[in-house]
Formats: sequence, C-alpha cells, structure tokens
Amino acid sequence: MEKLPKDIIYELAKNLDYANTLKLCSGNERFQKICNTAEFWNYKIQQQYPDEVVPEEPDPRDAYILLEARALEKEAKKFMFNAYDKDPEYNRLYGEETELLDQISALEVKLRPIQKAKAAIEKEYKNKANKLSERASILENLVEMKKPKTEKYR
Repeated sequence: MEKLPKDIIYELAKNLDYANTLKLCSGNERFQKICNTAEFWNYKIQQQYPDEVVPEEPDPRDAYILLEARALEKEAKKFMFNAYDKDPEYNRLYGEETELLDQISALEVKLRPIQKAKAAIEKEYKNKANKLSERASILENLVEMKKPKTEKYR
C-alpha cells in the first residue's frame, strides 16, 4: 500500500462519498498526506461534481463537503417526489380524496341557496304560526264573550 502511486489513490477515492473517503484517508500515513492536500479535494470535486458551481471556500475540502450536502439534499427531495409518484395506493387514495373534496365543494355550493330558502321558509311559517296563534286567541276571547252568562245560583 505504501508504494501505490498517487494516481491510483486518486482513482480509489474518485467515487467515494465523504465518509468513505475519510476511511480511505485514515488507512495509513501516506494516504493521510495525500488526502490533506488541496489538489486531492479539487480532483474529487472535478470528478464528482463537474457541472456544479463550486462554493467559494478557502479550503477545497469544505467546498467538497458543501457540494456533498447539496447532492444529498437533492437526492432526498427527489426520493420524496418519486415516492409519491411510485406508490399506486397513495395515488389512488389521493385521487379519491381530491374527488371527494371536489364533490363536497360542489354540494356546499348547491346547499347554500337551499339553506337560505329553508331559513326564509322557516321564518315565514314562524310568522304565520304566530299570526294564527294570535287569531286563535282572539277567537277564543270572542267565543268567551258571546257565551251567555248563566247564573250559578238561583
């Protein structure tokens, strides 16, 4: 291992993530020296993130860590979106939920005028019931007044 050329060490590290690169670099003293150079980390950035905008960091290792974090974040977002797309049960349930919510909204729209009409009818019948009750009381009073008065004691 001590005699491996630097290019071979670079090739070994080329596709490793940060955690595994650190493991490789801690293998022996020579690996540690190579891994502690800006040249090594710039090489990893060029190999793994050729199309990415490299963060302006004084230490290329820090720039690599930021690029690694961005990549993980993108992967996590992609996973979440793909999980929704690939789970047929989720899609079926989501579709049913959306359909039910649309139906509820449509029913609410139809129900509003019915509720208004019902309230108006209830108000009208309440008024009519009150008027009829008043008339019934008046009629009862009239009937009572027209009854002949009989003497209770003779």
